[in-house]
Amino acid sequence: MASIARIIDKPPATVFSYLQYHGGIRPRHRFRRAEALSLEEREDISRGISHGYSIRFIAYALCRSLLLYAVRSTKRWTEEISCHHY
Repeated sequence: MASIARIIDKPPATVFSYLQYHGGIRPRHRFRRAEALSLEEREDISRGISHGYSIRFIAYALCRSLLLYAVRSTKRWTEEISCHHY
């Protein structure tokens, strides 16, 4: 807010009051990358892992890159291990 106040040559409290009264600044619209996993794909991966399917089979079934799933599942697996080891 201080940078906005400097640009419009007003005290920061004025900028704060104005934004508070008018509801603030709208956040930018967020976009997901095309490579990002959708919620449905995440659920399919979770079901596949719980059924004991290989990462290769899950990636083939979803027509996605094997590397993408291997990295994500390995990260998840190591996080689960680290959470359960005290």
